Amino acid sequence: PEVRIIQRGDDKIEEYRLNGQLYMVKVTPNVGFPYYLMDEEGNGSMKQVDPNRRIIIPQWVLKRF
Repeated sequence: PEVRIIQRGDDKIEEYRLNGQLYMVKVTPNVGFPYYLMDEEGNGSMKQVDPNRRIIIPQWVLKRF
C-alpha cells in the first residue's frame, strides 16, 4: 500500500491507497483524537469508523478474477 501524508494547517491527513485506489483516510486534528474514514465497499464512499465499537480486521486481495 501507498501512504500519502498531507499537512493542512495543524491537521495531518494520511491517505492509504492500494493499486492507486483510496481505501482509508486517517485524520489527526491538532486538537482531539485521530479518526478514520474507510471505503468498505470499494465504491468511493467513505464512512467514519468508530474505534470504540468496531474492530477493523486487515483485508488483503489474494486473487482477482
